[in-house]
Amino acid sequence: MKILYADDDPEEIEFFRGAIRIIDPAIECITANRGEDALNLLKCAPVPDVVFLDFQMPVMKGMECLLRIKRDYRV
Repeated sequence: MKILYADDDPEEIEFFRGAIRIIDPAIECITANRGEDALNLLKCAPVPDVVFLDFQMPVMKGMECLLRIKRDYRV
């Protein structure tokens, strides 16, 4: 299983990664610090099974990122 997690807070990212490692160390967790970075990862990497987004990121909010993901034909 592959997860993409986007959050602008590095502490939240580490907390999330730690929780995923406890749940199942075999889960691959890819992270992005901004919505734009998450979209770029989706363009150049295999599509993850699950995407988690922080809705309060600066510049591109999580909801805008989600809407752009939904428009992508690959997802």
